[in-house]
This record gives sequence, C-alpha cells and structure tokens, in this order.
Amino acid sequence: MDEGKLKSLIKSEISNAIGYFTEDGISAERRESLSFYKGDPFGNEVDGRSKVVLRDVADTIEAALPGLIKVFAAGEYVAEFEPVGPEDEEVAEQATDYVNYIFMNDNPGFSILHTWFKDSLISKVAAVKTWWDESKTVRTRTYTGLSEEKFIELTTPDEVEILEHTKEEKTEEIRDPMTGELLSIPVVSHSVKVKRTETVGRVKVDPLPPEEFLVSRRAKSLEDADFVAHRTRQTKEELIARGFDRSEVEHIPMSNDMDGNADREERFDDQEDGWGDTEDDRITVYECYIRVDEDDDGIAELRRVTVAGDNAYHILENEEVDLLPFAVLCPIPMPHKLFGMGLADLVKDVQLVKSTLMRQMLDNLYLSNYPQREVVTGQLDKGAWDNILNVKPGGPIPVKVAGAVRDLAVPFTAAASFPMLEYWDSIKSTRSGVEPMMGMDAEVLQNQSATAANLGNAARVERLELVARIFAETGIRDLFGKILKLVVMNQDRARVIRLRNKWVDMDPTNWNPEMDVRVNVGLGFASSSEKMAALSFILAQQKEAMAAGLPFVQPKHLFNSAKEVVKASGLKHVESYFMDPGDAPVQQGEDKPDPALLKLQQEAEIKQAEMQQQANIKMAELEQEAEIKREQIAAEMQMKREQFAAEMQMKREQMAIEARFKLNQPEVRFGGDPG
Repeated sequence: MDEGKLKSLIKSEISNAIGYFTEDGISAERRESLSFYKGDPFGNEVDGRSKVVLRDVADTIEAALPGLIKVFAAGEYVAEFEPVGPEDEEVAEQATDYVNYIFMNDNPGFSILHTWFKDSLISKVAAVKTWWDESKTVRTRTYTGLSEEKFIELTTPDEVEILEHTKEEKTEEIRDPMTGELLSIPVVSHSVKVKRTETVGRVKVDPLPPEEFLVSRRAKSLEDADFVAHRTRQTKEELIARGFDRSEVEHIPMSNDMDGNADREERFDDQEDGWGDTEDDRITVYECYIRVDEDDDGIAELRRVTVAGDNAYHILENEEVDLLPFAVLCPIPMPHKLFGMGLADLVKDVQLVKSTLMRQMLDNLYLSNYPQREVVTGQLDKGAWDNILNVKPGGPIPVKVAGAVRDLAVPFTAAASFPMLEYWDSIKSTRSGVEPMMGMDAEVLQNQSATAANLGNAARVERLELVARIFAETGIRDLFGKILKLVVMNQDRARVIRLRNKWVDMDPTNWNPEMDVRVNVGLGFASSSEKMAALSFILAQQKEAMAAGLPFVQPKHLFNSAKEVVKASGLKHVESYFMDPGDAPVQQGEDKPDPALLKLQQEAEIKQAEMQQQANIKMAELEQEAEIKREQIAAEMQMKREQFAAEMQMKREQMAIEARFKLNQPEVRFGGDPG
C-alpha cells in the first residue's frame, strides 16, 4: 500500500471515529454527564426564581466508587494468573507477584483504578493505555575522597561521563606493626563529578482523558475494532524527544485542529474560563492502530501509524505491532456495541426532575415567607415605595388610607412534593444499585422488617457486584494480560524487586504470556461481618472433617481459609500470620501413634534433654578450668621472660661498667728507672 492510499485511509478512519467530532452524540452526552456531575446550571433558569441544582449524579457515582475500588485494591492482588499447564504452576505465582508489583509500585495503581472507574461511570467508556517505556534518566553526583580502586569502579561504565575531576597525592606515615618502624607511603585521593545516563525499561499504565480516545463506530469490542487511536497535542520538542526525525518534525505546521477540545474545556471550565486555548504552539498527533493489508498478502495486520498535523498531514511512523495497547471499561455494556452506558446516564433525568421539584418548593417557600402585596398606589405617602420594595422586619409603610397595602397570602403547598422526591430517590436506587444515606426517621426504620431490609440490601449488592464483575472480566483482565505480554516481550534480563520483605529475582523471559487472568470479586461487596461469618463456618467444617480423618480436607485447605480471613480483616502479607504448608497431606487417623507410646517418647526426649544440658554444663566447667590454666601458664611464662630480660639487661649494664672501668685505669710499667 503506497503512502498516499494509507494516508487517505487514516484520514477517513479518524474523521469517522467515535470521539473525533465534539458535537456527535456520544461526545455531547459525555459533556452533559460531566456537567450534571459538577452541578452546572441546566440553562433553563429564570431570573428571580430558584436556581438550585441537586447533585444526584455526583452522589450516585461517589457512593458507588468506594465499594468498586475496594473489590480490587483491598486485597493482596488486583488480579491473579492461572497456569495453562502443569509446567506453569510456579511461573503463574511469580507472574502474579510481578505484574501486581508493576501495577501498584511501578505505576500509581490506586490512582489509575480511581480515575479509570470514575471516568467510566461518568463517560460511558473509559480507556487506559499500557506500553513498554524505555526512558533515560540523567543523574549528576559529586564524590570526594575516593580511592584509586573506587574511582576506577565508579567511572568505568559507559553510561558515566566525567564532568569534573581532581586528583590529590600525599604521603601518610604509618607504623609497621611488625617492627614498629614509621613508614611513609603515597596515598591518592580523587574528587569527581559525574553524570550517569541510564536507560530503564518499565511497563507504563496511563488513564486517557475521554476526548483523547478514538475508536471505530462499527466496533463491537476493542479487540475487533478495525481502528483505534490516541489523540494528543504535543510540541515539536516532545516529538523529537520521542525519537522522530528532527527534519521531518520541523516541517509540520502548527495545528489549528480544535476538535476534541470541547470535552477538555468542559472539564477545565472552572480553571480556564476567559483564558482561551493555551496550546496554540502544539501539533495534533494521532497514534493510530489500524488493521490493514500493508504487504498485499490478503491478510490484514495490526499496524501502528503515527500521523501529525491537521487532517493527518504527515506520517511519522508506520510499523507492524503485536499488541493493541488499550483496555476499556463500560459499567453497563450494550449487546453488540462497544459504547454502553454509565451510571450518570441512569440518573441524569432524576437530577433534572428533583432539581425542578426542589426549585418549585423553594419558590413556594419564598412566597410564603415573603408574599406579594396588593398596593393602592394613590393612597401611598411619599417614600412608601422604598419601604415596600425593601422590606425590613418591623419597618413602617406610610399610607394615606388604612388598608392601602395588604399581603397576598400564598398557601404553602411544597410539603406535597416530598413524596415525589422520595419516589424519584427510589427510582435512582433501583436503577443504579446505590441506596441513599440512612436518613429515615425512626418510625420508618421500625416498620421495616429485617427481611425486607436484607432483601433490599441484597438487591443493591447484586447490582453493584455485577458492575464489579463486568470490570473484572473486561478491562482488568485485559489490562493485566497485556502487562504480562509486555514484560515477556521486552524485559530481557532478571530484575530484583522487594516482595514480602525479601529481595527476589523476576526473570520473565521464559514465562508463558498466554496465561489466564483471574479476578476474584465473589465477596467484594459483602460486609466484614458477613465475610467473617461465612469464613468461620467454612473453617469449622474443615476442622470437623480433619478431626474425623476425612481425606477431602488437607492442611492446604485450612491455609487457604486462613488466608481469606486475613484478607477479610483488611490485612495484607498472609505470610506474616500463617505459613503455607504446601501440598503435604494430613496424617490419617489410623497412622497416628499410640498415646502411651507417644508419652514414653516424650519422657525419653525430656530425659535426653536433661542429660544433654548436664553434659553441656560439665563441658563448660571443664572449658573454664582449662582456660584458667592456660592463662596461669601464660602469665608465668610472661613473668619468666620479663625476669630473664631484666637479668640480661643487668648483666649488659655490669659488663659495660667493667669495660669503662678498665679503660679509665692508668698504665702500669714494670722494671727500669721509675723516674
């Protein structure tokens, strides 16, 4: 396929994609949902009348979020991998640890879940993008007092650049431990400033703003979509930093393509009102994923085609890829459609109707408290209009004739609207699965049976649990599967990470990237007491089965139940409380030792321990005596050496005195004339 044909195809797909035009149905509905969430005016307000806007959309979404996020973020793992075959058992456990570490530690996992879920509840469909990022980090450090060996070790790697370096040589005097002689030795010291450039490969996960995600209108799901794109606005410097050719980027004109900004302006209208667009120096970039028969072999391949400028002006990149880097969530899917509905779509009309009722009730209350007045204009004194128009409690109104001013009483009928508000609250709860706050009066609570309350709570739990299950089986499963594939395809060496207070190696080069992903949301919305009650019942049954010697309960099953108890308690790191027994079977009843024999064995072990203790004490006493003997002998030897040295010193001094005495005696001659 030549470049012109490909460019024409890309332009057509972009212009026909959901989300490209800001005035198409889905984009307009998303902006309306966001406006309802923020509590913006409806546009039908009348001056002088109540303009209150209730926040049912925000209340519903914020009430649903904690339970949904708790399902995935409260436990030890967001998702787990299951082995495809027996050879994948150990690998599946390692993959579960590593991929969850990548999501929660390398990336802000909780923030991703919160943004992703909230976007989907408001905007129908929310997307996250995951990719392998090899970014460079530059660090500058200064070191002083380095030895020659440390200096060579620090500056040898290729990624280290020496910015400043000083070498100092000096001599130090040390005493020879053998002879006691002072020695002068040369010492070299280095002071160096280095710049280290490191390329670190990591999996990145990023939630996309709704207006940046484009998808084919005919897509039934993300995987069968012929066209998916990520639209951003970037500077030329950012494009060059991504690795695109500078000469090509410099020739791309700045974009005037404003499509997609209406959604962004709706989101930031409270921050940018009156400031206009601040991104005029940027280029619109579409990172497109399209299935196209590039090599004309009759098979459409998935290709990444990055285009920039208005109407896909310039192709920056065109290459075949193995993975679509997006995962999407839709709280209420529609059959055979990618875009379903969000919780906001279910309660927007409720917010509109309740706000209208509340406005009418408040208007009625205002008129009841401050009614209109009938005024006979010809019977007013000068200045009476000011007092009429600016009512003050107890303020007089000057009139010429009594009865010239009278209040037109307005009956208070707003109380009749309260049942309607409760009716629309019940509709909201039925649609969304979110119950209003327990603000009922005592009479209502007393008249409601426990069975009715439990049934209502069960219905609510099931509705939100269905949303959680949809999230688990679609977006979460898809995202974690793609993270696993990314590390298997791109990480070419082991990485050391800290798990459960231990440093472990993670080498995914030989892992199976097709392992199944499992997300457990079974007890996600049950209360803590309900979870603990269910687990306690299971544990009791398991213990009874083990006591009876039944073979279908093993230590591993008890450990699994204990692990769930730890999770239900809101704790992590099960290993801190229970040790995994592995797959060792429980010892059956007929193999248990005789109690009498067991008692004899215990007594023998106690006796042996006592004898061993006495032997240890005796050995310690003998060792102590031997040590004292050795010290005495050493002291005597040292004393004898000192005495011998003193005697030798005295003899040397005596010999020296005698030698000097002989040298100082006068010479004596024998015979001859003494004169």
